[in-house]
Amino acid sequence: MGLVIIAMLAIGIYGIFFFSSGSGDGTAEVDSTSIKASIEAGRFIDSSQYALTELDLAPEDTVTQPITPPEPVEAKQRVFAREDSLVLEAFTSAPVWFSVKMDTLRTERGSLSSNEHRIWKARDYFVITLGDAGAVTFFLNGKEIGTLGDEGAVVKNLTLSRQQLSGN
Repeated sequence: MGLVIIAMLAIGIYGIFFFSSGSGDGTAEVDSTSIKASIEAGRFIDSSQYALTELDLAPEDTVTQPITPPEPVEAKQRVFAREDSLVLEAFTSAPVWFSVKMDTLRTERGSLSSNEHRIWKARDYFVITLGDAGAVTFFLNGKEIGTLGDEGAVVKNLTLSRQQLSGN
């Protein structure tokens, strides 16, 4: 125990000596005001921070003629949604827990409160599980699918795909 206390005292004394002695490693102190003045005067400090050098510009580096701006490009409307993608919208009339699997990429689980609206996107299909099938009205790509079951009924692993858009 006494050896630990002596070691801690030695480390503390060494730290106080090391940090209070300034720059004991022989590096030169650099004045920040002289650096700022050098930058404003167009000079820079080299990596050793000892010599100030004038910034030399060759005559070919200066621009004597004005640069003309490029011709404007006609803006075209960009389409971000692909025609073959599926958009599933849900409107709730009561609180409900849900699980929506989008293709094989991602599954979202959680709960929705009453009068909530949620949107999911997939490429090919959705697999839906609901705690109250009658509490959610679905729209697939803007077409109303309706509810997926009676009020209070649990629906598990029901697939919605492009076939529901064509009425099959």
